[in-house]
Amino acid sequence: MVSTKKHKDYLKGEERGKYYSIVVDMKPNEYIDVPSDEIGRARSAMNECYPLGTSCIRKLSDGNYRLWKLDLQLSYGTHPPKNAHARLFE
Repeated sequence: MVSTKKHKDYLKGEERGKYYSIVVDMKPNEYIDVPSDEIGRARSAMNECYPLGTSCIRKLSDGNYRLWKLDLQLSYGTHPPKNAHARLFE
């Protein structure tokens, strides 16, 4: 059995890198709404610009998606947990 999948055409001109330019300038707790046919490109840009766990994607009731950058600042006076290798040198 042979299956074929029609891929979207590659973006050219001004449309190329559109979501990278939008996502890279996002402030913490800022969001954008993305149509369902563009969510793959926007999610890819978000994952490449920010580490895992610092962004969130939710499907809206109208079929669009909302991507936002989370504000994950450490509270004052706390330190990030040390890994096992760092504990050896205490």
